[in-house]
Order: sequence, then C-alpha cells, then structure tokens
Amino acid sequence: MALLQTGRTGGKRLSTVELVVLTSVVGTGVLSIVLIMWFVSTHNRRILRGFREPAETVGTIVNIVVERNYQSEGSASEPYVITYSYYDGSIVHERSFKSLAKKQVHKLQINDRIVVYYDRQKPDNAVTALQIEWEKPMWWRILLAFALIIMPAVVYVFYIMS
Repeated sequence: MALLQTGRTGGKRLSTVELVVLTSVVGTGVLSIVLIMWFVSTHNRRILRGFREPAETVGTIVNIVVERNYQSEGSASEPYVITYSYYDGSIVHERSFKSLAKKQVHKLQINDRIVVYYDRQKPDNAVTALQIEWEKPMWWRILLAFALIIMPAVVYVFYIMS
C-alpha cells in the first residue's frame, strides 16, 4: 500500500486505506451530530407541520414553576414548566412545556397572552409560538458547542498529520 509522507501519528505512517477509514469514521460522526442537532432544534416546527388542519388561537399562561426534582445526567439546570390554556372553539385545553431558557422565561408572567397553534382534528395537539421561537437560536448554540469540542481534535489531528 502506498504510504503518505504527511500522514503520520507518533512516527508511524498511515496508509491510504487507514486515512480513508479515519476520514470516513470522523465524517460519519460529524454527520450524525449535525443530524441530531437538526432533529432537536426543529422538533416543534415539525410538530406544527404535522398538523392536518392547523389553527391559530390566543392562549394564556396559567402557571410557571421550576421543576425541582428534575433528574438528567449532565444537566446542572432545572427546567421551567410553563402551563398554558387555549380555547379551540368548543372546549378549553391546558397543556405545558419545559424550557431551560431562563432569560426568556423571566420575561413571562402569569396571564400573559401567547400564540398557540393546534390541530383542529386533534385539538389536544398544540405547540406555542414561544416554543418555535426559542428553538431558533438552539441550532447555533449546539453548533458552537460542537465546534468548541471538535476544533481541538481537528487541530490535534492536523498537527499529527503534518
């Protein structure tokens, strides 16, 4: 097998096949992480697009509490649980969602009006405009965190390969 002069790790040269395998593994990992980031950061928008008969109404924030007994590995913060109600034309529904976005939640107060999207065929299926709006910056935060994690590894690999 042909050996590349620039592909070395600790004095050991990597063959072309080893470089291709290394690139494939790293590329697959990066692609997987990007897909996971997309999936997480578009969750509520995909719910809204899945509504058969989407409708928009005004809802009211009923309660905002901190979930103190929240157990998540690696998470130092406790989520806020925001409960809201909305009227679908025949009955009042009450739903809630969790958010770790302290700055945004602190701007909210009980009895604030919010936009709620629901499915007329299944009025219990709902998502708020707040949830969709708060997802938008999530993509960039996750991407930035990923870059901060992966960049040292990339620099290290280039340093070894040169």
